[in-house]
Amino acid sequence: MTHFRSRLKRRACVTVSTPSLAIRTPVRSIPVFQTGWGAFPGLSQLNLNQQFTASVLYDLPFGKGKRFGNDWSSPVNAIVGNWEVDVIERATTGFPLFVVSGNNSGVNFQWNGSSLNRPDLVGDPNKAGPVAANPKPLCQLTISQGGLAADKVHTLQSWFNPCAFADAAPGKLGDANRAPVYGPHYVNTDLSLIKHFPIREDIKLDFRAEFFNLFNHPQYFLSGDPGVSGMQNADSQSFAKITAIVKDPRVAQFALKLTF
Repeated sequence: MTHFRSRLKRRACVTVSTPSLAIRTPVRSIPVFQTGWGAFPGLSQLNLNQQFTASVLYDLPFGKGKRFGNDWSSPVNAIVGNWEVDVIERATTGFPLFVVSGNNSGVNFQWNGSSLNRPDLVGDPNKAGPVAANPKPLCQLTISQGGLAADKVHTLQSWFNPCAFADAAPGKLGDANRAPVYGPHYVNTDLSLIKHFPIREDIKLDFRAEFFNLFNHPQYFLSGDPGVSGMQNADSQSFAKITAIVKDPRVAQFALKLTF
């Protein structure tokens, strides 16, 4: 939706979508497993459930010929008058995370030359604490107690609870969905402050102060296991951990622009 009123321009866009993907993967030693294009239905790794984008362009009403300050002296108008403020706000939900495990059950599928399995989903990955259904003894203790279970989820150390996943039983393919968890959400604000200096009717000089990622919000990323194309590998030390930041910190730039 777009609104225009006087010197204020506003635009907002909300997107809700669920792209899905079904792939055919060769599976070994599973006579009852049905292969085909619908064998692994699930969310695409590019899926964003919600995305919000808004922009505001505001020509401030101060200075010669404006609502306020029409009688200002030239020095005052040169400093305070003819300013423009532009803001772009973007917020998105996180991307789905693919979860795999090693070939611990004797059953595997091939992914770029790697023999992998899917783990069993034995708990809520978005809930912290020990998981009774996980047979690993260390999953009955939290990390602060010397175990593996998350003390708190959505943290750098435990974005989700790794003990919610367990190795599949011998001869079985795990029952976890291909993308059972989501990565961190993203919020970003860009701000521009623009001072217009009218020189002549057809010539204008602009001073621009621009700030990208104004509030210095980090965009956290789970880089996963590089040995399996960056997927979340339940057998890896990086499983469920925030390991990278993919958005630049706050960046400021200043420029002059001559329009003629």
